[in-house]
Order: sequence, then structure tokens, then C-alpha cells
Amino acid sequence: MIKDMTIEMYTELLASDEPTIGGGTAAAISGAMGASLVMMVANLSIGKKKYAQHQEVFEDVLGKMRDIQQVFLDKADEDKASFEAVMQAFRLPKSNDDEIAARNLEIEEATKVATLVPLSVAMWAIEVAKSAIIVIEYGNINARSDGLVGAQMASTSFNSAIYNVKTNLTSISDEGFVAEIDEKIFAAVSQMNLFESMWKKFTG
Repeated sequence: MIKDMTIEMYTELLASDEPTIGGGTAAAISGAMGASLVMMVANLSIGKKKYAQHQEVFEDVLGKMRDIQQVFLDKADEDKASFEAVMQAFRLPKSNDDEIAARNLEIEEATKVATLVPLSVAMWAIEVAKSAIIVIEYGNINARSDGLVGAQMASTSFNSAIYNVKTNLTSISDEGFVAEIDEKIFAAVSQMNLFESMWKKFTG
């Protein structure tokens, strides 16, 4: 499992010619890093008299980000598995019309799954962005830059995941599925753009 690897093991595998560890897993790992940094700021704010007014909020953020951090790590493995399933579908026999039809259907269904995984990563990245704004605005000011990096990692996770979603959509013939995902992408991008405008006011 990817989450059981050392950083060195993961980055070496990411740099290799192994096709199933790629941008999708990197998007998920970026999200986990963003969640971790938001947790860091929350931890540095909890128990401090100056920030006691928002202690319960920070504790809520901490619990939420801890769960989401684990979700991202699981999504990295899901992304790997879903892409492996697509590759396996492409290896199916195609020596007659029935086999070709069955193979095409399997490729389509596997690609849909491989599309939904990064879409889920993008949605979780939005949740990290929300919490990042809270700790940036109300948390320990000495760790604000860490919160901003966490927000940026959430943005990186989001955009990277969306790249993967859009790439997969080009291979899917189910127009209804494509239209549904496109709508979700549009709404999600609008939401992330709003959050980015909120935290970027702290970067000047």
C-alpha cells in the first residue's frame, strides 16, 4: 500500500516507468499533506490563551482533518487500483465482435471508476480548503504561513485531480455520464475559486 511506503520509496516509484503510480496518486498525497498542515496550525492554536475563543472550532478542524488525511491516503491506493483495472481491461481479447464488444464495455466501466476516484479527491480537497481558511484567519498567527501552504496543497490536490478527471472523460462514450461529471466539475471549480480568493487576501 502506498501509505505504508517511506517518502523515498514513494518518490522513487513515482519517478519510475511504473504507470499506475502517477498524477492521480500525487493528487491524493498532496491533499493528505494539505490536511496535515491544517492540523498543524490547529494543534499550535489549541491550548493557547490567545486563541481560546476558538478552541472548539480548532478541535473540530483537527478531528475532521485527521479523518480526511486518512481518506486521501486510501484514495492514493484506490487511484492506483482503478488505473490497473483500466489497463487490465485493455488486455482483454478482441479476436471477434463479441470479444470486442465485451472489451469495450469493460474499458468504459473501468474508466468511469477511474474518473470517480480523482473526482472524490477533488471534493475532499475542497473540505481541506474550507478548514485551511479557518485556521489561517483565527489560528496561531506564527503558523499562518503553514496554513497558507496547507491551503495551497489543497488547491494543488484539487487541480491535479480535476486534470485526471477531464483526461478520463475524453475516453468515455456515455454522454450522460460525461455531462453529469462536467456539471460537478463546474460547481467544484467555482467553489474552490471562491476559497482561493478568501485565503489569498492573507498572502499580501
